[in-house]
Amino acid sequence: MCIRARDWGVAAAAGDGGKAASLAANASVAGTPTYMAPERARGEGSRVGPASDVYLLGGILYETVTGLRPHHGENALSCLMAAAENRIQSTAESGELLDIALHAMAADPGDRYESVKAFQEAIRAFRKHAESVRLTRRAQGDLERARETAEYDDFAKAMFAFRDALDLWSENADAVEGMEGVALAYAQFALEQGDLDLALSLL
Repeated sequence: MCIRARDWGVAAAAGDGGKAASLAANASVAGTPTYMAPERARGEGSRVGPASDVYLLGGILYETVTGLRPHHGENALSCLMAAAENRIQSTAESGELLDIALHAMAADPGDRYESVKAFQEAIRAFRKHAESVRLTRRAQGDLERARETAEYDDFAKAMFAFRDALDLWSENADAVEGMEGVALAYAQFALEQGDLDLALSLL
């Protein structure tokens, strides 16, 4: 069975180009195979660099999302082979956060996030998207309530919630659709109340 520990104890100085300037012979394949980048597992010291760290972080995120260690094997050697070939345990999970982890664990270092900072930014964007989704669901509930109560404040509350969701993530399709829906419902309600100015402003 693969060792589970996440080992940050193996370090190499990186040159100006971001690649490891030198690695001790006995350290070129050192590390924890469970989370190891393919280039590290294959002992390709010249390819080890910041992208290898991005891979490791992606592996930790992968386990956080799925509960599975990225590389698996019956023993350390088979686990190392899985890492070298970038064979990642399959999962039924899906979603944006998993996509971020898989992007960070691309087989080719050049296909990963260009830096740890870029990886962090992707997670921050996910958090904004997740908050936008939460606000959208709340707004959908507010709209349903407004249709039941037929109150100005309830329609306005739903509209503001959809707008806040779009401010966080302008490409939130559900929020875009919800914004159109609440504007139409609010305008129809305003027309029924004889409030033509409000209805026109909404439409």
